[in-house]
Amino acid sequence: MVKKTTSSARSSRDGSPLFTYEIYHDSDQKTRGVRATGDTEGATNLWAIDANGNATPALDTNYPVKVMYSAVNPAGDKVYLALDNGWFGSDGNDYQTFIARNNCALYEVTPADNTFKCAVEGVFLQNYDDDYYKRVSSNQKPIQFDKDGNVYFLGTSFTVQNDGGYCFGDNYDALTGDINEYNDQGQVIGCSAEAISAGFEFFENVWIDSASWNPTLYKYNPSTAKADAMTQDNEGVQYFSTLTSGDIVIQGWNDNTQKQTFAVLNTLGARINLLETDWGLEFFTTDSESTVIFSDWTDSAGLRMVKPISPGVHKTVLGLDKFAVNNAGSYQNPTPRRVILADDGKLYGVFESWSSYQDKNDKWVSNTTLTVYQVLPYDPVPKAQLNLGSNDWWSFMEGTPFQISRGFLFYRQKESNIAIGGVSLGSADTIVMVNLQTREKKVMLMPQTATDGRYEIFSWRLSGTELYFSALNNTVNKVVTGKIDTVKVRVDADESTYLTVNETASAIGATAKIQDIAVLKATRPENDPGGSPKAEFFANSENPNSVTIEFTKYMNNQSVLDNLTFKNTTDNEVIAYLPLWINKTLHLIPDSDGLTNSTGAGMENNKTYQVSLGTGINDYYSTPIDQTTLSKTLSTAPDKGWYIGDTDATTAALSDKKVAKFVGRDNPNTWGHQYYKIADNLPAHFELKFSAKNLNYSLGTVAVHESTASYRWDGLILENFIDSWSSWLDYKDASDNGQWDSYNSDGKVVPYASGNWANYRFRFVGNTYQFAVSTDGSEYTEIHKLTNVKTPTAAELYLAVNEKLYIDNMQLTTLKSDGTVNTSAGDLIDEKFESTLPTASPNLNAKSSDLIAN
Repeated sequence: MVKKTTSSARSSRDGSPLFTYEIYHDSDQKTRGVRATGDTEGATNLWAIDANGNATPALDTNYPVKVMYSAVNPAGDKVYLALDNGWFGSDGNDYQTFIARNNCALYEVTPADNTFKCAVEGVFLQNYDDDYYKRVSSNQKPIQFDKDGNVYFLGTSFTVQNDGGYCFGDNYDALTGDINEYNDQGQVIGCSAEAISAGFEFFENVWIDSASWNPTLYKYNPSTAKADAMTQDNEGVQYFSTLTSGDIVIQGWNDNTQKQTFAVLNTLGARINLLETDWGLEFFTTDSESTVIFSDWTDSAGLRMVKPISPGVHKTVLGLDKFAVNNAGSYQNPTPRRVILADDGKLYGVFESWSSYQDKNDKWVSNTTLTVYQVLPYDPVPKAQLNLGSNDWWSFMEGTPFQISRGFLFYRQKESNIAIGGVSLGSADTIVMVNLQTREKKVMLMPQTATDGRYEIFSWRLSGTELYFSALNNTVNKVVTGKIDTVKVRVDADESTYLTVNETASAIGATAKIQDIAVLKATRPENDPGGSPKAEFFANSENPNSVTIEFTKYMNNQSVLDNLTFKNTTDNEVIAYLPLWINKTLHLIPDSDGLTNSTGAGMENNKTYQVSLGTGINDYYSTPIDQTTLSKTLSTAPDKGWYIGDTDATTAALSDKKVAKFVGRDNPNTWGHQYYKIADNLPAHFELKFSAKNLNYSLGTVAVHESTASYRWDGLILENFIDSWSSWLDYKDASDNGQWDSYNSDGKVVPYASGNWANYRFRFVGNTYQFAVSTDGSEYTEIHKLTNVKTPTAAELYLAVNEKLYIDNMQLTTLKSDGTVNTSAGDLIDEKFESTLPTASPNLNAKSSDLIAN
């Protein structure tokens, strides 16, 4: 069905309005066909929805028709429908007859007048199920298009079979003899002359049959109405993706070798195999141009990337070891389970993790988590974390698990028990929106009263700032379509303001649900918005694996690549790189070993690199690039320990000029933290303050130990562990008993370890311990306050780190027994890290090897 829009912000290249195309199934409703006699004869799940949300059947047929999915061509003037033959999950209805009688399972619809015709005869298309969605990590369906409008699809050929038929009519009372004509084998081959005169019609018993179940990749040219097979019949193609270059990426199974296949079919007609081992493929997707991103089942900590370059390919690995976390009690897979290419040019990775901890009843609790990171441009601070409990990540990925648009993450979350007014109303699906900058969450579609909608969401898609969904509203037992204005959600508008819902059908049967929503997203504008394009560079000394260039306009991509140089200026060497385009953003994946292998060498440590743009670069509209910023120089960090570097803080009260930067432990694959001594012989009352910015999951641990102990656990007084979602304390109480405490944020955004600069204050005054955080350098939020902590005597102070960290403005101050400053702030330590690493207190050049927790 077609829902027209008139928004000028969403129009096709010819200026015509774009639309959403929504499919649902209702096998118990008849269409407009006047000859339907049974409950399912003439039923269809193809409905047309007008601008007011009114739904009417879009097909006039005497046989049940079920559409599996739809796809809209790039011009927005054709919709292709894949019909279900009933083999991918029977619901008791006969969907083969319509296909067999018309010898067609792929139709072309013109939304302008709602006319349709058969596109390709004798082929049924592959199913679009959860496995397909989870494997192809980009919302691409089994119907795709190239830049010339050719249609690609996975299909299996069939033949139409028959064994006679039957006569059908209304006026049986007018007949005196047999209504059928028979052949020598006794099969009904027609209606008798009397039956024909009475208005009876003959219907053949027809069905479809297939000689092979292996899906083949086809290319259909709408201009010539010709379809050609592109793969062999001994290979069942399971998934594919069409590149803008005209090359095709396929994944399948070879019947002869009994192994998975993954290959590029290039424009020269050649095939280039991409899998380097016998391990299978986990997922793949493509960028805006022609680079393929995929992950196979190997131990490689990274994303594999391939770009077709005639007559072969360039390939590399984007190293993601910077995102891997191996802490005591937790583990994170260094390769994401999925990636998301966002509309703002960023690439996000969804990493599987598990963690375990001991609760206050001394019971160990284990959880599966999915953590979202911004992989490109590099930002190792987690953006969101989903606790799946004992559920597995594969099941969570069913349906539409994640979508990102304009800096916000959206995902579906099931609330298992909605209790209102003292009664349980069952479960309901909600949509959660996460601000990826602040990590603030907002939950949409959560019922507040017994009459509010309780939705079982079938499908949902995000288009810019509008979110479309289809669902069963269990409150009224109706199938609905809905639209959420997410801009209004951001400003805390009421549901009545941001939500629009239209009923489409009664939920009579289990199959009465909208299976697919296809949203045509806006492409780059055909008319020049004006101005010269500008470039902004993003690079990080601790990240040797990528450099990002963000342009203000859509570019002539080839002119950028033709005039771009990437050099190691320390050794005067040109560096090879693989380009990854996401809309207006170019990500460069350097590989010092070249692009003929998959080592993913990246940039070397302690070297200087420069990325330069030449003057021959134009935007998509042929406007030359602005000359203001055309290069970026980057000095890469050492591979471990501390070094002095420039601050990136915007608040001088938190940090200015130079800072101390920790880039990694000696043994990054071991468990635990690396301890650095800040001071010893601590006074009974003291305050430690420093500004810090975490560049990964954890900020680190502030530890106070008795100096007389030979091992850190023996002499532990207090350790305060801080990560992006929790602050945890292990400590001894005044009676020398082991205790612990954790901070409960009550679902609020925590002010610490957020990936932004903050000031951290730790105070010991007698038996009282306090931990507070300030995001502006003046106003503090208290995180912990304990009043029964063992008083430190002859104690040592440590900073324990295990991940990337920046620190500045460290002060250690002696306090009086009332908590006021004894003489002056920073009387024990006042370090600003302006030139070299200090070699006294704190000594960041020498770690305490006996305190490394492996």
